[in-house]
Amino acid sequence: MNDKVSDFLLNGYLITESVPLSYLMELKETLINLVKRSYSKNIGTIRIGDYEENNLINQLFIELENKNHSYITKIYDSIRLTTSYFNVVNSKEHIDYCKKLLQVEKDADLFINSMSIRMDPPSSKTFSYGWHTDADVNIKKSDFVQSWIPLGNINKELGGLEIIEKSHIKEFKTEYTDRIREAVNKGNRLKDPIVYRTPHDTKIITPEYVQKILTPIFGQTIFFSNKLMHRSGINKSKDKVRLAVTAFYHRSDKSESDWY
Repeated sequence: MNDKVSDFLLNGYLITESVPLSYLMELKETLINLVKRSYSKNIGTIRIGDYEENNLINQLFIELENKNHSYITKIYDSIRLTTSYFNVVNSKEHIDYCKKLLQVEKDADLFINSMSIRMDPPSSKTFSYGWHTDADVNIKKSDFVQSWIPLGNINKELGGLEIIEKSHIKEFKTEYTDRIREAVNKGNRLKDPIVYRTPHDTKIITPEYVQKILTPIFGQTIFFSNKLMHRSGINKSKDKVRLAVTAFYHRSDKSESDWY
């Protein structure tokens, strides 16, 4: 583990196994059942013969999205309230990794926020974020680590987690960095749409940056620093939905942070 912590501190990210595979499979099955029930309620009977069995979840999801995005919104809101979702984001193994990377005591407690599950259909940019650094917009003065856990194998076509190398050590700015910081400092975080969601085509204005795409497989987690500039890539596949569980894990012993 010490070598992995060193890798994390050096690179700003770590790809490793942190959640029991059984928990991920249970969450994926829960999501599949929610999609099936929504389809049956809002579109009609699922005739299995009309679909490829190994691609059923993708096809039903895309039909629901094309019919009415509100169907997907309800699934998005519901899945995060299930016991199988909490089993993933709060599994002992996963939390122990977060504590190691944050370099806190094993019995220390953590705050968790920004719990979500990305559901990105093909070619969609509607709910994507451009280059950003979450330390700028989350809890001020908080020390936290982020996790990105796919519910399927990720490749460049599906769109991995895109990062700027060493941006957790050297500051890189986008065309909106100063505007975002000013809005946050003035208490306008929720009023400025750029703070809420930077456009996917946001430009990095610091020269000589190196972009890298991280593509974990099912069963792996990407942990990354809150100072690492990143964005989720666009899903360029034709018929697959990219699914990834995300959450932020904060130290609870930083009394100077705005948690208190």
